[in-house]
Amino acid sequence: MDVLLIYQRILQFLKNIICRDGFTLILQSYNELRHMFVLRSLLLSFLFAQFLPAQEVKSARNINDIPVFIYHRVGDSRFPSTNVSKEVFENHLKYLNNNDFNVVTLSDALAYVQQGRSAPEKTVVLTIDDGYRSFYENGAPLLEKYGFPVTVFINTRQVGASGFMGWKELNELIDRGIEIHNHSHSHDYFVNYDLKTLKTEFRNDLEKSHRIFKEKLGYVPEIFSYPFGEFNPEMKEILKEFGYLAAVGQHSGVISENSDKFNLPRFPMTGIYASLEKFQNRVNMKSLPAELLNKLGNPIVDTENPPELRIKLLKPDLINTESLQCFVAGSSDCRIEYDQEKELIIMKANSKLENRRTLYTITGQSTSVSWQWYWWSFLWVIPDIKE
Repeated sequence: MDVLLIYQRILQFLKNIICRDGFTLILQSYNELRHMFVLRSLLLSFLFAQFLPAQEVKSARNINDIPVFIYHRVGDSRFPSTNVSKEVFENHLKYLNNNDFNVVTLSDALAYVQQGRSAPEKTVVLTIDDGYRSFYENGAPLLEKYGFPVTVFINTRQVGASGFMGWKELNELIDRGIEIHNHSHSHDYFVNYDLKTLKTEFRNDLEKSHRIFKEKLGYVPEIFSYPFGEFNPEMKEILKEFGYLAAVGQHSGVISENSDKFNLPRFPMTGIYASLEKFQNRVNMKSLPAELLNKLGNPIVDTENPPELRIKLLKPDLINTESLQCFVAGSSDCRIEYDQEKELIIMKANSKLENRRTLYTITGQSTSVSWQWYWWSFLWVIPDIKE
């Protein structure tokens, strides 16, 4: 029996009571508790302890890979670099619905990881960044049509501005089961600052966004989305100090038990990358079981350009290492080596990185299923290149 499914059905049952009978007391209690995402983990811990046999908990150490997707605008063709059409978005949802995918919020996906128990097969997460009004008008109704949850990240300074959702719309979305987390207050280029200034600015920004979240939505968020997908080790540590459970970037990939919880990957859905064919490919992708060996997982490019990426392959028996491929921003202009004795993968671009953000990607074919591929990526940032 899937405990998370039980939990979700309990929540849905309460919502149905609220909608059908209008019990004021239940509605008030629900509104008070609806934002308490930590409560999910506590509830899950209790349920696992009560209902799972001890031997099952002990052996439940591998989580199924969970693809995560990031969208921004829906049905707003004025901004093609961050938009998907309503038709494309609905095609994604139809595919998930017709093929029995288990769509969960990011909080629930993290609960699987934290509990060390495998998620149901074909579990997937949908996320929305920035809080554009086009999502409210075009995306949210489609999600409601198919009964899928989503996780939205907002930058609090823009709430209510032209083209963005207001607090009324955000509260309405929460009442409909959509969870909302932090994308910062200012959406600043934090890594542009020197370290001392960065620490001050980032802490101040978090404090400001938390005050606004508490005032307008009644809670403090627990998951962070890095603006532009940019961060450094200091920002990760500050998020931990503030009690965050995880943070997401904007580099493609699949969540697994080996993922860095403060640099979780998401497949961007925009332009040609949002075609149904590519969506189908990504939603069935697996996470390359690997561990980053670069110091502190620091994505900032300083002296060595092009940078070298070093990862340790944790389950080499799963991967046909002769099939390993590398890509730099989608191009194969790179070299990749595999040290079988050390189980070490080394990747490096053939030429100097010239963009502010550059994605390194490594893929490998399954040893047992020819059509199955594994994916791993890392986003490099050069703060000296301005946008």
